[in-house]
Amino acid sequence: MAGTIVTEDMTVVELAQRLAEVLRRLQVLEDKEALGSLMNRYCRTSDAKDWDGWMRCFVEDAEFDFGPFGTHHGREKIREVCEAAEASYVDMQHSMTNMQFEIAADSATGTAYLWFAGIPDPSKPGEHFDIGGPYRWEFRRTDEGWLLSKMQLRMVWTRGNEDASVF
Repeated sequence: MAGTIVTEDMTVVELAQRLAEVLRRLQVLEDKEALGSLMNRYCRTSDAKDWDGWMRCFVEDAEFDFGPFGTHHGREKIREVCEAAEASYVDMQHSMTNMQFEIAADSATGTAYLWFAGIPDPSKPGEHFDIGGPYRWEFRRTDEGWLLSKMQLRMVWTRGNEDASVF
């Protein structure tokens, strides 16, 4: 039915079915757009060190798995850990590529690749610490919209001088 064109000889039932299918597909597109916007806000607020705004990307009981740096529960704890880990960077850039989302009613999953650059001294922009690897996410639809409920980052590579401040 996805490729069906509405014609004059369609019955009311067929039109209603077609409309329901179009509305379902539209909802999936709107949900994927909202999830992409959420993850862009996640990056933008982190880079701006807007920790209050960043924390609002998560549900209250969220889980963040940082691999070798541990798993943290609750958005307050996640904020505490991330804010401390990124405190030494005057400038940061979180970039995500290849974002993909799967919607299942009021829950969703997603993946992307992260490229993070942390710059401790803006007068020396060539000296930075980079992390790259895949993210895996779980989301929950809430009264405030889509929010992160579970996040996992697997570090595949790093570049630069890692110090104790990085998770």
